Amino acid sequence: MRRLFAWVTLALVALLMLGTGGTVGWRWYRKEHARREAIADYIRRTERYSSPEIQAILPYANPRAITQTYHLLLEIAPPPEMREAHDNLLEGYRFVFAGQKMILQAGRDGVALAEGQFMVEWGLSRVGEHRRLLEAYRR
Repeated sequence: MRRLFAWVTLALVALLMLGTGGTVGWRWYRKEHARREAIADYIRRTERYSSPEIQAILPYANPRAITQTYHLLLEIAPPPEMREAHDNLLEGYRFVFAGQKMILQAGRDGVALAEGQFMVEWGLSRVGEHRRLLEAYRR
């Protein structure tokens, strides 16, 4: 009789543990899955704006197109884990636009021309940093 009572008690405790652990584990899984899906969605939406092809043509792009892309990127709400990467991307597009504007207005002023070229290069480095962070999250 004692053995039967011990086995029944053990079985009930095991079922209780499994039931509770399953519920808690499922909540954690759903939260983790939602977080990963948000990151994957962000990567899908923004990876084209920092691709190597874009980095190659960005210095020669129309300033209006850069401004439109910048405003489009402002509408994307990144997950908290990707905030730094998104800030790098926005900063990169801002610097490329400002550098292009400075180059166009420099005329024969060598200092302004050099500063504009530096701003374009700095913007491209920020876009490249965004790409590096995206690749790091993919792994």
